[in-house]
Amino acid sequence: MSPTSQFQPYNPHVEGAPNGGRYSGRRSSGTGANVIARQARELHGLLRRRLLITVAVSVGFFGVLPIRSLIQINEPWVPDAARLVLWGQALVAMTIATIAVFIWKRPPKRLRHLRELELVIFGIIVAYLMVSNGYFVDYNGIMRPPIEPLRHPLVSPGATRLDAVTLRWLIVIVGYGTLIPNTWKRCAIVVFSMVGIHLAQLIIQAIGAGVAPLELGALMLYPVVWMTVGCVVAIFGSYRVSLLERRVQDAERLGQYRLMRPLGAGGMG
Repeated sequence: MSPTSQFQPYNPHVEGAPNGGRYSGRRSSGTGANVIARQARELHGLLRRRLLITVAVSVGFFGVLPIRSLIQINEPWVPDAARLVLWGQALVAMTIATIAVFIWKRPPKRLRHLRELELVIFGIIVAYLMVSNGYFVDYNGIMRPPIEPLRHPLVSPGATRLDAVTLRWLIVIVGYGTLIPNTWKRCAIVVFSMVGIHLAQLIIQAIGAGVAPLELGALMLYPVVWMTVGCVVAIFGSYRVSLLERRVQDAERLGQYRLMRPLGAGGMG
């Protein structure tokens, strides 16, 4: 007996589970299209729910927390610019809440339109952060020279003077990466755009306040560090979610077939 006679002939037989018969390219193509359509519907529903959560948190932050300040907005000691910023904050809350009602009652049928509303919501938030934080920095003179040399915060809090401003941006960036379903590439584009806007605004304000180039490095160190941390958390979170979704997609695509009999067996001796 020759050594090769111990092996069964290689004759794979794969059957589509729904057919109960032979492999059909047309059936496979149709099933794949159905899987893609179902995933698109699931992504649409997930994005809609996450946007409603985002709006609920944003309305709570922009509309509920400053109620006490809005009650005192007409007091004589409140600056006129602060009144405008506070009324703008209330307008942001009402605008986002209106968009949420539209998403809840009459959600767009296409995922692309829902993505557009996502960008509108976060665009409004980013625009208000630019205005409010710009006023906060200017009114309180946070960037007013001289800037203390870079030291540990336990020794001197000068290096962390921008933490109160950067914290809001950090929350928005991490919240976007955590709540909004995305591919990591799309998340990176949105997150890097937010970071670029924030850091560019700080640098422009610092130069306008007369901060020297050597002082600028000490002033911007902690904002750069916090923005780096926020980007890593947001993008890595989106990457893990997209990786899990890809694995589920592969499992669903391959799970429609099952092996009917062994492909071959044998051994060496």
